[in-house]
Amino acid sequence: MKKILIIAGIHGDEVSAVLTAYEIKEWVEKNSLKNITIIPRANKIAYCLGLKENPEDKKNLNRTFPGKKDGTFSERLAFKIFNFAKNFDYVIDLHNYANGRTCLPFILTDLKKQFNKDFANKVGLSYAVRCLGNKGQLFIELSKKNIPSMIIEFGSSEKVERKYIEIVKKAVINFIQNKKNAKVNFIDYKKIKAPSAGKFISKVCLGKIVNKGDVLGLMNKNQIKADSSGIILGVLKDTKNCNKEETLFAVGNL
Repeated sequence: MKKILIIAGIHGDEVSAVLTAYEIKEWVEKNSLKNITIIPRANKIAYCLGLKENPEDKKNLNRTFPGKKDGTFSERLAFKIFNFAKNFDYVIDLHNYANGRTCLPFILTDLKKQFNKDFANKVGLSYAVRCLGNKGQLFIELSKKNIPSMIIEFGSSEKVERKYIEIVKKAVINFIQNKKNAKVNFIDYKKIKAPSAGKFISKVCLGKIVNKGDVLGLMNKNQIKADSSGIILGVLKDTKNCNKEETLFAVGNL
């Protein structure tokens, strides 16, 4: 029987991811599944303080794997988590979009590795993004060890979006039960960033299919246009205080 690890709360401010993990954990315990391990609050101190990072060293835990046995607090925690995760056949890392943004549920994994592509097909969310990731991310470092691993990104870190929680729960539970999920679209995505600081207003919603040249939003009343066709995977909420180079949209190329 395959051993599956589901982890959340690597970033302590991602409340919806933690809640989703707890709800999956409740289902797993109700069904007495011994091959499934859930870690809902990986970065417990950061979670209790409502912070992305542990205040002791202010390191991004998801840029710290595989960690160090005798390093800083986050490096030691990363070392402990990584060496535990290596014992599993599949690893799912739950995350939410941060910094005032929200997104459709999608898989983020290294699709150049066939075992990750097969894994994404089994989980079966609608979109899986081709991603080489960043050094120190859990799914990247585990993939180097030939362990199928992914991030599932969904919703916002700032509020609970029940519809996205339910989509992710269904996909993960179906995967655990080896049930057929939806067809996966393997895509690339591009981030559209703010050309200047100031007031931002979005003119599109999540899931909207856009064409090259379509107006996506306004930045200080100047139009932000799509430079290619695709689907809106992520968007920044309207704000008067957008920073220059802040990500406004994530557009998946269909």
